[in-house]
Amino acid sequence: MAGSWDGSYDQGSQSEESFHEKYHLEPIYEAFVCPLTKQVMKDPVTLENGQTFERQAIENWFKECRDSGRRPICPLTLKELSTTELNPSIALWNTIEEWTARNETRGSRYVAPYIEGLTRVLARLTYVLAEEREATTFAQEHSLAMIFVDHLRMNGLDNVQMVSAAALENLSRESKRLTVVPDPPEPGFCLFSCFSKPPLITGLCPVHQGMCSLKETFCLLEGKAVGKLVGCLDHENVKVVEAALAALCTLLDDEVDIEQGVNVLCEADGIKPILEILLENRSEVLRKRSVWAVERILRSEDIAFEVSGNQNVGTALVEAYRHGDYRTKQVAELALKKIDKLPNFSGIFQKMG
Repeated sequence: MAGSWDGSYDQGSQSEESFHEKYHLEPIYEAFVCPLTKQVMKDPVTLENGQTFERQAIENWFKECRDSGRRPICPLTLKELSTTELNPSIALWNTIEEWTARNETRGSRYVAPYIEGLTRVLARLTYVLAEEREATTFAQEHSLAMIFVDHLRMNGLDNVQMVSAAALENLSRESKRLTVVPDPPEPGFCLFSCFSKPPLITGLCPVHQGMCSLKETFCLLEGKAVGKLVGCLDHENVKVVEAALAALCTLLDDEVDIEQGVNVLCEADGIKPILEILLENRSEVLRKRSVWAVERILRSEDIAFEVSGNQNVGTALVEAYRHGDYRTKQVAELALKKIDKLPNFSGIFQKMG
């Protein structure tokens, strides 16, 4: 019968080589593949014997050696190693990155519609996380946050980047709810306990004040998500910029530690791009979001002092006050007062605390 499965289909009829020829892709070179994971390496490191592995994979291998009481050995040669020091293979990493970029460009006309469609389907789940516990569980079990972070680097697929950034915004808003805040350790006996400092808990997320991860709590501080979102702030497509900025703004929400959120943006070199977005005024959405973000950022006295010398920022905030909607006017006035550009600009919003 036509279309029935009779076992006659030859899986080798379409070889890997013909697949790459059909879509004009370069083949996967053996040197790119980790011997342990059988996947193209993202963070290749080299052992003392010259063998190269994915960092996470070889670290797990060495951990298994320690846990079983064995001396560290090379998983390929099975010979004992004198050190477990891992040396980053920068040259190989650069080569893999270039290879990946070339293949993404060549294959995009064929796979772009599928990637965009799948990304949109997965992103829809992020809009019901608060109402549907099953959606949160699915996102955790399938590492959706990591998928969206990876999709931010798909240059040339603007819609994929935009949808991924929007999904990360939704996921990040759940981080405060999902983060696990451990109970403080019992303080030791102290005769003058009233003068002793409370015991510190190490390893907590500075923004969400709990135990965070990209997989379980969708924390943007993990998986290099913040840096990749900052990298989208100078995108030519204004919609991508709007989505990326909205995701970063979740680190400045009232529910989190705003001061620490500002520090995270500073470390990721994200302050200057946000100020530039305010100055460029490419869309009304960007004006609203950038004014809101800048007001939060200016709560840092050091940044406010530095920005106060930038006349362009003050001018942009004044323009936002004059031409923005009611809420934007309020926020712009607060921002201007922080840089001493608006000591008594108006008394309209004096009731604001």
